[in-house]
Amino acid sequence: MRKHAGWLEETLPILIEDDEGRLIAASRSARSLLGLEHRELRGRAVRELEEFGVHVRRAPQRFEPTDDWQRWLIRSERTGQAFELWWRAHEGGYRVAVLLPERTLAKHGTAATEGSVPPHLSHELRTPLQGILGLCELLESAELSEEAREYVDLIDASARTLLGIVNEVLFFNALRHGKYEYNLDRFDPHRVVLDVCRSVCTNAFLKDVDLLVDVEPGFPAAIVTDRGAFWHVVFNLVGNAVKFTDQGYVLVRLSYDRLADAVEVAVRDTGPGIRQEERERIFRPFEQGSTGTGRKHLGSGLGLSIVKQLVEGLNGSVTVESEPGRGATFRFLLPSVQGSKPRREPSLQGRTCLVAGFRAGLQTVLAERLAAAGARVGTLQSMAALPAQALDVVADREGLLGFVRWYRAADVRPAAVRLFLLKYPGQAVPSTEPLEPPQVLNMPVSTLRVLHALAGQDASAEEPASPERLEATRPGKTVLVVDDAAITRRLVQRLLEKAGYRVLAAGGGPEALQVVTSRPVDVIVLDLCMPDMDGLTVIDIIRNLPGCPNRKTPIIAVSADGSAPLREAAWSRGVSYFLEKPIRGTQLLQTIEAALDGKPLPAEVDATEYLGALI
Repeated sequence: MRKHAGWLEETLPILIEDDEGRLIAASRSARSLLGLEHRELRGRAVRELEEFGVHVRRAPQRFEPTDDWQRWLIRSERTGQAFELWWRAHEGGYRVAVLLPERTLAKHGTAATEGSVPPHLSHELRTPLQGILGLCELLESAELSEEAREYVDLIDASARTLLGIVNEVLFFNALRHGKYEYNLDRFDPHRVVLDVCRSVCTNAFLKDVDLLVDVEPGFPAAIVTDRGAFWHVVFNLVGNAVKFTDQGYVLVRLSYDRLADAVEVAVRDTGPGIRQEERERIFRPFEQGSTGTGRKHLGSGLGLSIVKQLVEGLNGSVTVESEPGRGATFRFLLPSVQGSKPRREPSLQGRTCLVAGFRAGLQTVLAERLAAAGARVGTLQSMAALPAQALDVVADREGLLGFVRWYRAADVRPAAVRLFLLKYPGQAVPSTEPLEPPQVLNMPVSTLRVLHALAGQDASAEEPASPERLEATRPGKTVLVVDDAAITRRLVQRLLEKAGYRVLAAGGGPEALQVVTSRPVDVIVLDLCMPDMDGLTVIDIIRNLPGCPNRKTPIIAVSADGSAPLREAAWSRGVSYFLEKPIRGTQLLQTIEAALDGKPLPAEVDATEYLGALI
């Protein structure tokens, strides 16, 4: 461990013990969090730290272990902080532990602390936006003139911009007042990053900015950390990169530090870059790289402040590297216990691949990944050096056209050619005659997805579908919609009727109880924040009233307050699903279908596009 001494002083909060269970090293941040010195730690078992006021107990396992790891709960009297300590065995006979914030339990309900935004204000802010966005979604499926459709698009874009600002302000307020509750979960970070990139890919396409996710070898298939915080950090960094890049590309690189049990996400862009004096203040609240009324890119100035608070709240670190005119790279390192072994990566041993087109930086990344998988890799400029054998071509549109021109004019051609085209949805596929049409990989795409495609493996799990249909798979079922906001109620009613459902509507708790006690329904969509009788009370009555025909009917709870205490209260009362406003029509329809089938809600429908303040 001596050779790692310098690294340990700068790394994340970790402890290292030998094969006898004695501590042999601790990083500076770990010592600071525990309030202990090296001399107090070295040579002791973790349980022996009780004499220094560090209380340790074994925690129940919430996940099925796939590696040799254990979870402990630790509280330090010296610092007053509580942690989850995740141990994991490593080669060489030692174990590494990562300190993560202990999962906060709902001890104080959802009441607002002094100076914080109360939950009802979050509801009042988001409910009108739900109406605007929902009506836009309905209008999109109506017959409109080209001029009217343009107006609808402008209203929708403006509402989403306002929603983004509202969410950032509320989220920042939640963090500032300690109302954000970290919840550890196991998930696939690669998939979450792809979902984030899909949510911003339209902006990238309109600016002709390429968007690629690079997955380094050894990156795990699942990690354990706070999924919501991870999503929000990636969303802010990738969204900023696309926002400030007018030409070139945005590259999101995923790597894994096995020794520290930490994932690193680096977001690199080819934008204007950031001056040294700006780099020192952009992580402060309401600060931006450029200021004044003439600045090119507007925004609240809270995104990077939120990133910094979330990452540091998980004992991670975030940094930026940049020079004016040379783009910027934001990277964050997040301690995480692996939820699985590293994913199995496809082998391209014996294959010959050609990377055609792409901006220089992305071409290099793709070539490196193909070569690391065992392929022999070349470019259009090195075609003469490639043998006349089976050839796989990975190209963008310009690169594909260039290869087809070369192929048509060549005297000596490869014996067999497979074409793989990376393009944005909506872009036309060029003609490739006399070759077969290409297999299309829609951007944003990851290098892992490319490897799967070249190896002929199904990578559908890496690229979840984003259905846009507004049709019910089981029309004729009865849905009760309960919401005190007349516009929202009418909006949801119309949406479900167009999809083929029978809809009953109630404007409050008492009216809803009259319906549910008189006749059975198939699904209940219930707003939790209502003035006369709140949704939780309605649920209590439905679930416990003898003779009620809907005691076991699936209930979909809807609220602009997505706080953990409210969610816990809803789950404990028998709610089947919880959706946070504003919600999309497709999201609501898929949730209703899942409720009718008694299935869990698909991860890709989990409202991550509209993740707001948890207050």
